[in-house]
Amino acid sequence: MGRVATADTIAELILKFIALAEGATLEEAGLDADSVRAGGQDIRAYYEEALVALPDHVPAARQIES
Repeated sequence: MGRVATADTIAELILKFIALAEGATLEEAGLDADSVRAGGQDIRAYYEEALVALPDHVPAARQIES
């Protein structure tokens, strides 16, 4: 996390990706080609970190990758 978004701005980034999915251009969504890849990685990292932070939850080996 942190290449394009922080924990405080991840919601804004997700909204930009939703706009892309709904047909917006990169420019209309406020993204460029480089930030799409890095942003996708930030979103994935955010949710992976959230999963690991759940109390009393220890994922099995390689479960996160699956």
